[in-house]
Amino acid sequence: MITAQFVRLGLRTVGSVALLSAPSHAEQLCFNVTIPSVSPYHQQSVLVPRFDSQMGRLVAITFQLNVGVTGHVAFENMESIPNEFDCVVSAQVVLLYPAALDSVLAVAAGQGIGFHDQLGGFDGQLDFSGSSGIDHYPAAFSATGDLTSSYGMSEFITSSGASPVLMELVVQGSSQASGSGSYAFFSSLAVDIDVQICYEFSPPTVTICFGDGTGAACPCNNYGVAGSGCANSAYPGGGLLAGSGSTQVSADGFSLMTAGTPSSTVLFVQGAMPIAGELGSPFGDGLRCVGGGPIRLGSVIAARGHAQYPPFGAPGISLQGGIPAAGGTRYYQALYRDAVSFCTSHSFNLTNGLRVSWSP
Repeated sequence: MITAQFVRLGLRTVGSVALLSAPSHAEQLCFNVTIPSVSPYHQQSVLVPRFDSQMGRLVAITFQLNVGVTGHVAFENMESIPNEFDCVVSAQVVLLYPAALDSVLAVAAGQGIGFHDQLGGFDGQLDFSGSSGIDHYPAAFSATGDLTSSYGMSEFITSSGASPVLMELVVQGSSQASGSGSYAFFSSLAVDIDVQICYEFSPPTVTICFGDGTGAACPCNNYGVAGSGCANSAYPGGGLLAGSGSTQVSADGFSLMTAGTPSSTVLFVQGAMPIAGELGSPFGDGLRCVGGGPIRLGSVIAARGHAQYPPFGAPGISLQGGIPAAGGTRYYQALYRDAVSFCTSHSFNLTNGLRVSWSP
């Protein structure tokens, strides 16, 4: 039995653990299994960890097989007259899910490779060489198979460290030979298998509504740095909002933090809908990102550019925001005072926004 090794990525790759995707993009958590040089009619169990629901919402699962086959086939004509011979080498690898009545998850079937040989009469030596023999090595070919599924994904999800998912690999291969008269034939196959199972998921916290020129235009072309809100009088890079901690309603440890906000009042806001498809619209000296009946969660005084909510001892955000026990998606932003005349006649600005997926 083999247990998969994993790699977390936003773009498909192979290698050591790496988080490559931008926060606003879907991510992938991939598990790889490499099985070298197995023979045909081989069966093997593979264990793959289940997807942890705390990482976000599972969107799809991709199962992929990459197979390389190295064959060795040889003929010897045992007749005294010349003859013609044919051989076809093929292989197939199937990934099964036994818990669902051996549902097929992926198939890699190689059409194989064929040989047609014209050999002279037997030369007296059974050595698969000379005028009456031939040795084909290596007879190599490859095959791939994949399947992307969004059905039955609940079987692959856990929030409590359940046992891994058990899968079965079945390898089949054949060498089919034909010819006239009497002949000697030798064949062997070695199959190298790479299995990759990828969980595609939307992380619980996604940055949206940037004041860096990729969203709506900042009111005075006062663009901040990538991923932040529009620039303010104290921080040209703009106000940044980030989130961390558990977004489970039953175990709420989520907090909101700002950076690049002047030393003034910071109001944290929750809403049920984004503004303009998560691009935002001009408001004050920045962009408004949150709509759908906004709720004022609470205010904090920023110190040295930073503010955090909820403060120590305050109720959790899920309670303050009335998140139902079943969870749901909510949007967050911080509005802050910027009393210095800087952009418009308004004396406030806003950070970027966050989309947060709450789980039960």
